[in-house]
Amino acid sequence: QRLIARRGQEGVYMLLLLRVRLEHAPTALAPFECAGFCLVGLRTAVPTGDALIALRWHAEANNTDVIAQLCEAARAQLPAGVALSITASQEDALEQMRAHFGPREVVQWAADPADPSRRAEPPLGDALQHAGAPWLEEVLRAAPGSSGAGAAFVRRLRRDGYAPLLLTASQAALWREVEGSAATWFAQSTEAKLEQAGAYAHIDRKFTGYRDGKYREQLEVRATPGAVHPAPVDADGRLRFSAALSLLVRTLDGVARGLLPHVAAELGCEPRFLAGLCDAAPSAPSDNGSSEDRGEDGGEDGGEDGGED
Repeated sequence: QRLIARRGQEGVYMLLLLRVRLEHAPTALAPFECAGFCLVGLRTAVPTGDALIALRWHAEANNTDVIAQLCEAARAQLPAGVALSITASQEDALEQMRAHFGPREVVQWAADPADPSRRAEPPLGDALQHAGAPWLEEVLRAAPGSSGAGAAFVRRLRRDGYAPLLLTASQAALWREVEGSAATWFAQSTEAKLEQAGAYAHIDRKFTGYRDGKYREQLEVRATPGAVHPAPVDADGRLRFSAALSLLVRTLDGVARGLLPHVAAELGCEPRFLAGLCDAAPSAPSDNGSSEDRGEDGGEDGGEDGGED
């Protein structure tokens, strides 16, 4: 009784039991973990070999809609034909756990309801999944080890292994430019793309080039001084796509370097420790060459990149 369904000022603890083939257990479990469910029991059912996964969730109310959304998210990630079953009620979960788990096979602990990392979040793929995520520019401005946006970033990173960050309209514009240019470039014939980018291969310790594989079509580039290699060419012969890719690479490099001090501080190191292990930052284009050929204005490029750094 300590484990389940006790109400109080903090909310309600809900129990859930999942059953899925053992090899697919990590995939089925992922959406529930991201939503704040705690794993309290795991064992293999006899004789089927299915994984039985017992979960507990602390919520403000008994929200069956969220659980239904999580189940749909989990089933969408599983291969076709793989069954995922879930207990229909708290009573059902208790009966299943009593039948399959011994008295010492269920973990019990009291999570701190005030800990933000334990709060329930929308399921993967939900439109509100990133609600409450910090703004990138606020994280970059925050002092490493401080509270606020920087603390929210490292807390999510430690819990999930990734951290969503919100972009301003001007920051998001670069992503949209690259996506639009990429769609136009990939619409060319296979021969044209291979001629520009070369076949996908290992060059100078890095994979680069174009390939149309069994599951995806891809173009992989790497940073070079002031540009990218290979440099994709637009249909009109200009280098707008190439210039946008170069700016994106430099922008992402600057963002990563700005986030590393927060990670270092969270690990108990000096904020500059991880930066000292990095390669040199990719350089911006020189003033030589035609801005028209590059498909960008030199002044705007320098200012925008400087702003991101």
